[in-house]
Amino acid sequence: MEKSLKMPANGYNTALWIFYIPFVLVEIPSNMIMSMPRVRPNIFLGCNMLILGIVSTCQGLTASYGGLLALRFLMGIFEATLPAGE
Repeated sequence: MEKSLKMPANGYNTALWIFYIPFVLVEIPSNMIMSMPRVRPNIFLGCNMLILGIVSTCQGLTASYGGLLALRFLMGIFEATLPAGE
């Protein structure tokens, strides 16, 4: 992966920590969204799970380091919504 995406020396570590920034920032707002009376949790969680699956698939198909970072950031956003439903 490091050779095919032409990652810098610390690129793998960057791809790991970039996931946690949106994960921490989105978790509380997602709980607030799910507590709204007009939002149905089964639809909200189902849509987020579907989008997370699509983003995960795209992560496996990415051909650039920048694409990997962008997809890891998006994964952090959509995975942060899932603990709210547990």
